[in-house]
Amino acid sequence: MDGSYQILAARYVRRQTRQLTGQLDGVRKADDVEFVHRARVVSRRLRAALEIFRDCFKRKQVKRWRKRVRQLTQGLGPARDKDVQITFLRGVLAGLEDPGHRAGISRLVLRLEQSRRALQPEVIEAVDRLEASGVTEEMLAAAKRMLSELKQREASVRSRSAARWAEDHILTCLNEFMEYEDCLANPQDVQQHHAMRIAAKGLRYTMEICQPCYEGGLEEFVQVVKNVQSLLGDIHDCDVWVEDLPRFVEEERERTIAYYGHARPFGRLKIGLDYLRQERASHRQQAFGELIGLWQELSQEGLWERMIGTVRSPLDPSTGSGPPNGTPALETDGKPKSPPCRRDDEAHPGEGNGHALPAAEQPAGRAKPGGGSGHEQRALLGAGRPGEIGS
Repeated sequence: MDGSYQILAARYVRRQTRQLTGQLDGVRKADDVEFVHRARVVSRRLRAALEIFRDCFKRKQVKRWRKRVRQLTQGLGPARDKDVQITFLRGVLAGLEDPGHRAGISRLVLRLEQSRRALQPEVIEAVDRLEASGVTEEMLAAAKRMLSELKQREASVRSRSAARWAEDHILTCLNEFMEYEDCLANPQDVQQHHAMRIAAKGLRYTMEICQPCYEGGLEEFVQVVKNVQSLLGDIHDCDVWVEDLPRFVEEERERTIAYYGHARPFGRLKIGLDYLRQERASHRQQAFGELIGLWQELSQEGLWERMIGTVRSPLDPSTGSGPPNGTPALETDGKPKSPPCRRDDEAHPGEGNGHALPAAEQPAGRAKPGGGSGHEQRALLGAGRPGEIGS
């Protein structure tokens, strides 16, 4: 196997593993929501790297590593989703102009906080399970051993074979991303907008992994994809609120009736909840408009064509020769012909839907490894819908 490819693999896996282990104590303590956020992001990047670099390590070993890291990603997902929602709603409360909206939104914050506290034992369990597996130590040891062997061979990450490998992966993911361009013509195509966000995330992670092959030449394009991903994420978060809030309203109303014997006290809560749903729907329209404006600007300035040229340049700058055999060619009209690649972090129905709103004071259920059914035990809304909020 080419040494440059192995150097890239060992360095990236080592860096991400170190970053992951550095977050785990903070995740346990839960004093700062950023520890969960950083741990989850790093775990996704590490999973993406283990998929891309799977040929650099023993097959059974990589399979086990990915499984354990994926379990951590899933174990932290519902808690992170609650953290994002609580933070957002606290910001809404701080900026409210109409005091009549406060009661309903405050009630929603209360329910989310109850749900988040109930999730912390599962968060700790996910961290304990990862550490007990020993996979982080195994990954660090494997990376160290590989780098030591490559140092003796005087291998370098800058090589023609590494450039061809990087081109292959980036153009494949760019193809997948561009296949969703048509969905931007329909503001109501919620599922495709969410799928496009996942494809953007996969493209971004792949470019970040391949950065050393380009000596900083991808930075502009990584930032552009990040901006598109951010807008798509904002849109998706709004979709979640708009879909889930009516169910929360009905559940809270029933709870009020069960307690008081009638629904009259619920009226003061509904005012704020209705306001929040209308505000999220309005913000969704605004964010989608910003996305369309950005997309048109990028297309008019030929950014995607420039990106393709940059991705191919390490291979043959003078000719701009095509991708290696087996790599799909992305046509300049933005209409790719190849099927999309399978992304390891792609959402599936019933998985990662921890951003659903919680039931009122319901006891937390235990999450089932690898699925959304455990999330449903502690969530009122959003069952069976793929996605992650605030990623």
